[in-house]
Amino acid sequence: MPNSWYVMLWKNDKNFNNVMRLCINDNSFGISYDINENLNSINIARIDLIMNNMGKTSGEKRIPKKCLTIIKEEMKIGDIIFLCKGSNILGVAFIASNYIFDLKENNKFWLPHRRKIKIISLFKTPAKSNKQLRHTIHKV
Repeated sequence: MPNSWYVMLWKNDKNFNNVMRLCINDNSFGISYDINENLNSINIARIDLIMNNMGKTSGEKRIPKKCLTIIKEEMKIGDIIFLCKGSNILGVAFIASNYIFDLKENNKFWLPHRRKIKIISLFKTPAKSNKQLRHTIHKV
């Protein structure tokens, strides 16, 4: 049985629509946390080191490490994702690929840790999540 995930596509700011358009046009979504190395080539110790160099505390590293692990290892092809802006659900899709690292350095809205998706529906009127979303990825 597939898992279901809430995925916040971008922080709730004026640039959200740019990111949403990129996701729709590419049939994918991504996350970053300023980790610009392929997760298939590094381990948690390397992620810790990168975040230490950013001045992150152990508490500040917990959520990014969890979300990076989810997108790389826990999400599976066929899982359902709800595309979210804050607690508003804008659409629903299926995961259509394994983890992909795609760094596009000239686009500040592109997030390099990605999964291809097959969009099922984009809603004209957003639905509301039953959970207050504080992190990028939540299991439903």
